[in-house]
Amino acid sequence: MTPRKGNCIVLLCLILPLVFFPSKNAIAAIVISQVFYDPEGDDNNPNPPGHREFIELYNNGNHPIDLSGYCVEIIQKGKWTRHIPLRAIPHEPIILPHSYFLIGDGGTFNVEPDYLHALSLQNGNYSAWWGKPPQWHSVTSPVDGVRLVDPQRHVLDCILYNPTQLEPPDLDTSGAATDGFYADVNSGQSIARINPEIDHNLLSDFQTLTTPLPHARGPLADTDADGVPDVVENEVGSDPHDVDTDDDGLRDGEELRNWNFTVDSWETNPALADTDGDGLDDYDEVVVYKTDPRKADSDGDGLRDGAEVHIYHSDPKKIDTDGDGFRDYCEVINGKNPVSASSHPALVINELYYDAPGNDAGKEWIEFYNGEDNPVNVSGFVIQASGGQGDTVKFMNTARFPSGSQIRGKSYLVVAESPAIPGFGVQADYVGSLRFQNGDITEGGEGRPRQSPADGVRLL
Repeated sequence: MTPRKGNCIVLLCLILPLVFFPSKNAIAAIVISQVFYDPEGDDNNPNPPGHREFIELYNNGNHPIDLSGYCVEIIQKGKWTRHIPLRAIPHEPIILPHSYFLIGDGGTFNVEPDYLHALSLQNGNYSAWWGKPPQWHSVTSPVDGVRLVDPQRHVLDCILYNPTQLEPPDLDTSGAATDGFYADVNSGQSIARINPEIDHNLLSDFQTLTTPLPHARGPLADTDADGVPDVVENEVGSDPHDVDTDDDGLRDGEELRNWNFTVDSWETNPALADTDGDGLDDYDEVVVYKTDPRKADSDGDGLRDGAEVHIYHSDPKKIDTDGDGFRDYCEVINGKNPVSASSHPALVINELYYDAPGNDAGKEWIEFYNGEDNPVNVSGFVIQASGGQGDTVKFMNTARFPSGSQIRGKSYLVVAESPAIPGFGVQADYVGSLRFQNGDITEGGEGRPRQSPADGVRLL
């Protein structure tokens, strides 16, 4: 058993995943424009009935903002203990530029909230007693308030009201509150900004409204009734007057499902007929071929989906369409037919050394042989090693041949873990980490043995 050194040297690289994490940062100036925390009568059953608690937000910026992930926080018992997360479904929490957004648990002052949620705002005079006489205990809130927090936990705006002591604790934590604390208002009144377009962080920004005047965004316009609001279509580049902007056969609403003003990685682009640029329209991928319209090579075999369908007539969902052991890509670059099992490179694993005496580290190697007269292009070919658990055998990538790699005709190529293969006196054509299993894995873990039913190596 001696590895035979080939006539050429190829480079092999470890497979490392490269992941990009796209981000979209929006700079917004969203303020709390009005708070109605103390309806007349019982807060849960106000008198008149149509006057319910509400929090009103205002966007004084020039762009619409998706409030998904934002949170309204309310002081209870002197701490920010009540949190109201704004979620995308089913509330559509989009606040338009220079416009309002109303949060409440029902219709108030003949206005329907844009976001329905119980509030339980404190009335500026919280106190509670517990215990048994004569050991009564009491707690009071030194100040009440409301604040808006973005997904990164930055406090965007804060209103603190009705301090019961001269120096209330710093409950703002960001400097976004007014320079002072607004006095408690009477039941049936609200605290409102005089001009929500301007925020000086001063008490003079606010006024008391004897008759609260809530404003709501209202339903979002969808001119073409495609399921995507006009404001979202304008931001992502689709046409709010065309049900299928890119004419790919999918309605814009079928392609864009999350209204956060960007095309997410799990969505197709309503303004591009072929989102992944693989030569197949999104409709054909979703409906006809059942491939991934966001991934140019759905099966990861090295060929783009459009090329498999239109040029090679291979299956874009199968790495090896004809089941001959070679990826479609590997057959194509060598002039073979990926849909014929009898047409493939004459390349074999000739010898494998996986269990050296003692420690295997640095001693493993694998030898390939090209039985054809012509060179075989092994660019992109992958060496995989298997291990297993229970009745399952799993192959994992260990290394990949880079572009331009070849094995000459009627020649060998050796991949080893050391330049000079220990004990054989042969130089490797390539040095890489192989990590072969020894065929006898039995490991105990938490009292449960783990055995590999079979180990092996393959070239794809």
